[in-house]
Amino acid sequence: MSENQEFSLPEDFFDRNPMSGKTTSGHLSYFQMWTLYEPDFDNWIDDEVVSNFDEQRKNTLLEERAVIESLNGPEEIINYMRKPIEISNRNLLCRRAVEMGEDLFPLLIDRLSKNGWDLFIECAMLSLSRAEDIYIDRVAEEFLSFRNAYARAAATVLLAFRERNGSLQDLYSLYLDLRSSGDEEDYDLSETVLFSIYLLSGRLKNLQEDLSSMIGDVFK
Repeated sequence: MSENQEFSLPEDFFDRNPMSGKTTSGHLSYFQMWTLYEPDFDNWIDDEVVSNFDEQRKNTLLEERAVIESLNGPEEIINYMRKPIEISNRNLLCRRAVEMGEDLFPLLIDRLSKNGWDLFIECAMLSLSRAEDIYIDRVAEEFLSFRNAYARAAATVLLAFRERNGSLQDLYSLYLDLRSSGDEEDYDLSETVLFSIYLLSGRLKNLQEDLSSMIGDVFK
């Protein structure tokens, strides 16, 4: 679908749809997008999280890093996104994906449209958060047709992070669909879409400060 420049939410939307106060997958996705290239976050992970790992887990982390550094080409990087890896290594993997740019992002979006694996979807969205506008345009056009509901919801965070105000009507449409489906998982995903709507509408002014205050509980 194309972006809708003239759409406005119903006047009472935010009164009728308050955020639950819970931390959603949207909060975590936004935080990772925000900190992807933040050296202070990398240092915090090493000092406060990795330092508390036992030796076996530290060795696993180092082995993962070595593999990620050795990956050669878009296919290898995309395939590695399906693996459960340490959070700091996920950032490293996604930065490598960003380096591939135009050689990787078209293929990544193709896979994203059909994939239902949460870990892959999260890595894909994190990588795309720093992609050129042409690839964000494509996600905006196609995300409602993504096969997996989690991928559709995760895409709303990407679009909000990249301030795609023209996608607001599509976010609203997805929110209503998920909210009314009667499925518990869809209802939970609607909270992520609601987060994205609040973010895109400028309703979360202190979001980065609020998220910074809870990273210790999330990433340990």
